[in-house]
Amino acid sequence: MALSTPPADPTEYVGLAQAYLLFDSPGDGAEAFSLVRSSDLPPRDCLDAFFDTGDEGHAG
Repeated sequence: MALSTPPADPTEYVGLAQAYLLFDSPGDGAEAFSLVRSSDLPPRDCLDAFFDTGDEGHAG
């Protein structure tokens, strides 16, 4: 699926979505997080370089 906003700046969904469990209902002052990354790498290489590091789930 290709997305474009604005049309001169095309983006592509590469099949990765992340979510976090909220312990309480969101209310005033709740924070939301989103990440948009620009890369000249092909989609699979971009995922491997920035998200599939081998350290997922391990504390620093």
